[in-house]
Amino acid sequence: MQLVDVITGVLDELGATKSHPVHRSKFNPIIEKRWRELGHAIAPRSDFGQAVSAELHRYSSDAATWKKNVQRGRMAVDLFKMHGRGYWSVREGAPRSAIERLI
Repeated sequence: MQLVDVITGVLDELGATKSHPVHRSKFNPIIEKRWRELGHAIAPRSDFGQAVSAELHRYSSDAATWKKNVQRGRMAVDLFKMHGRGYWSVREGAPRSAIERLI
């Protein structure tokens, strides 16, 4: 399971939608806990929230990272909606699994 899958699952569980975005202070701790439970190591004194943020930006057409990847010809699935000030949601109709993202 990839980090993007954990993020999507947690945001879905929290009901993060366009009309009800969720703040990273609510979802980051849950994502970090799940990531550890899956057996992934997190470096001591690292800010795991930065890894989550990078992944959100990689999969959001609202972010400069996503736009740069598209310009470079990299596949860029648009999963997350950035609402500003740390609030995020899953885009309506976004693919929920790695297999759906490949299709």
